[in-house]
Amino acid sequence: MIQNENLHLEQSGPSSLRLAVQRLGCWCLLALLSMTLLAPSEAAAQGSKSKAKSTAKKPKTTKPKTDEATTDPAKDADKTTDKTTDKTTDKTADAEEKLPFTDAQIAKAKSTFKSGDEAFGVGAGFYNARNFAASREPFEASIILSGPDEEHRVKVFGALLESYRQLGTTEEFTYASEYIIKHSERDAEKSLTRRGLLGYLYQRGKLDPFIAHHEDRLKKNPKDWLSLYLLSELYTRMRENPARAIELIKQLSEAEGKEGGPVDINLTSQLAMQHIRNKEYQKGAELYEKIAPLDEKLSAWNWKEAAQAWLKLKQNDKALAAAKKADAAPEEKRNDQLTHFFHRGLGDVYLAVGEPKLAIPHYERAIATTKIEGYVKDCTASLAEAKKKAGM
Repeated sequence: MIQNENLHLEQSGPSSLRLAVQRLGCWCLLALLSMTLLAPSEAAAQGSKSKAKSTAKKPKTTKPKTDEATTDPAKDADKTTDKTTDKTTDKTADAEEKLPFTDAQIAKAKSTFKSGDEAFGVGAGFYNARNFAASREPFEASIILSGPDEEHRVKVFGALLESYRQLGTTEEFTYASEYIIKHSERDAEKSLTRRGLLGYLYQRGKLDPFIAHHEDRLKKNPKDWLSLYLLSELYTRMRENPARAIELIKQLSEAEGKEGGPVDINLTSQLAMQHIRNKEYQKGAELYEKIAPLDEKLSAWNWKEAAQAWLKLKQNDKALAAAKKADAAPEEKRNDQLTHFFHRGLGDVYLAVGEPKLAIPHYERAIATTKIEGYVKDCTASLAEAKKKAGM
């Protein structure tokens, strides 16, 4: 699957949840539609190559991260055919993975296709023709017939999301998404899939049972990586609960073995944001300042966030120092929206700490990087105030 950078959603007012869900849906759909699947003939060749490779190597295993299985609705439990082992860890060898296919599905796959490569080629043909419903059966057959190939399963479950999206039930989409999140080697793919899953469940009114399920898993095993990964995002963006999010992010960092190790910039940024939402401004500011020098691309933004947090505490000297470091850092230029909020936020800090001349160029840049009428109006008023206080 083609990866996308994490989408930063600016939380600003009652409409933020609706905006977040809309964007989640759009980004997830774009990412899924942009997936490049092999044409049938190419799929067979690629599959043969993978098959040859698998004969030379043992199936890849993944270090267990938790003592709980993936989402396993009663419906899926009835479908499970692998009785060789009980899955008691969050990540295990694929040979032990219980897949949600019935005996009838397995028998039909074996009678219809000669190999997983052939089934994948047929599924790819339907997928590329945008006949997602027809692609479902051959793609599932490819998983059934290809053996415990983790990388192949991640790819095919990713392709299956479009057909599962069309079903009247949510179990299949949830299972496929959680499989990708657990087994993908790419952080961007895991993050995108997580947001897509949460947006999908929100749109279908299924967040409450999903939350209850994963909270129950955490009661049984506080180190359940999958549940920590999903709920930390959910309480950050979908059902904002800063106190719970802080707790989960810390547990997630510990579960990933990052407590006391190298700083994880993404997790620390999430933690800092939740401290600020929980009105723990000093903790948030200190964390942002800790990670600001560690990533050149995010440095200016993180210094700006620290400056705004210090301003909340009325510690103007620290706010000014952080704002100047944001100014000195490499320019924030990930996209126009973030550029607008960066300059607008920095302008607000300078204006509040009595440096109106320093605020003026930031308000001008903020106006130049947005077409949203309300934003332009607000920044124009702030610019006028800064010029007046600067005697211009």
